[in-house]
Amino acid sequence: MQARQKLVKKNLFKIDSSTKVNELSNFYFSYLGDAFFELWCRQKILQRLQNRKLVHNNVVKLVRCQSQAKIAEILQPYLTVEERKIYHQGRNQKIVSRPKHASIKE
Repeated sequence: MQARQKLVKKNLFKIDSSTKVNELSNFYFSYLGDAFFELWCRQKILQRLQNRKLVHNNVVKLVRCQSQAKIAEILQPYLTVEERKIYHQGRNQKIVSRPKHASIKE
């Protein structure tokens, strides 16, 4: 009960409808996009598999940066000019650290 009261006091779950989409950072969209994509992948895999280890391994294969790079490459021809601009804006973000198993391009 105390933890919930602390969260409410800190306004962690308060919805701020005054924020404009164009004021949000690329990191914001990238981070949320990854979270939504992972949830979508989990849902799709759970429709086929129920074994915890298999579910985890399949989801990891889909959400890793190499797979996302391949999916983005496939989708490129179907994007509008505005969507491509947004995609390239996100791709051109400064890379803070890269996974050991991935290239900078991925």
